[in-house]
Amino acid sequence: MSDVKSHIQAYWRGRSATYDRFPASRKEEEEIQAYEAVLGRYIPPNRAEILDVGAGTGFFSLLLAQKGHRITALDLTREMLDRAREKAAALNLNLNFVIGDAENLPFESESFDFVVSRWLLWTLPHPNRAVLEWKRVLKPGGCVLCIDGLWHSNGLTGRLKAVCRKAGLILYNRTKPSDLGYSEEVSSQLPFRRGVEPEQAVEQFRQCGLSDITRETLHEIRRIRARNMPLLYRLSLAPATELIKGVKE
Repeated sequence: MSDVKSHIQAYWRGRSATYDRFPASRKEEEEIQAYEAVLGRYIPPNRAEILDVGAGTGFFSLLLAQKGHRITALDLTREMLDRAREKAAALNLNLNFVIGDAENLPFESESFDFVVSRWLLWTLPHPNRAVLEWKRVLKPGGCVLCIDGLWHSNGLTGRLKAVCRKAGLILYNRTKPSDLGYSEEVSSQLPFRRGVEPEQAVEQFRQCGLSDITRETLHEIRRIRARNMPLLYRLSLAPATELIKGVKE
């Protein structure tokens, strides 16, 4: 494993115990239902083989498993998957949990009907390599669904959002902002370290040979998140979250 991957793995290992407590990670029932509606527009109800890549503590994995799909949840960090495994056990759900690298998947080609990811593309050193891997493990006609967004912008607005976020961490979570986020050494090796603009994700999919590429701005999910978050976190929210879809021919 490369040094940057080791640092990323260690960072999320440290975040695993408290990750679900942060407002950006907590999910109200209304938001869960909104995500179900979004995914339902792309994933038919008949049972599918789905890879949740960068599964973290299992939000997408559990949501889709509850719909009857066969889920493989992959993450670089064992401790994040341990949280997901605990949740699955509490819900009596049977998932396949795999520790692995999103850029070098430990699966045979043409193994899955869908590959889903949420808030992952920004944190990859080689996003192009990852999307090629996701395409490789898809069956012909299979679909990649990637949710991400532009989290940090330049200019005055971006700086004000950053101030609100840091103040929120101190006030609401009693957390020092310096304790969160990658080091500059790691961030400098991430092409999308500030987040992913929709046009960038579309181009990434196109370069990797995916077809029928579409994008959807998840306005309703952002509205719900803003309404349910404390004021300072609400002010620091990204302008939009986008879902990018691509199909393997």
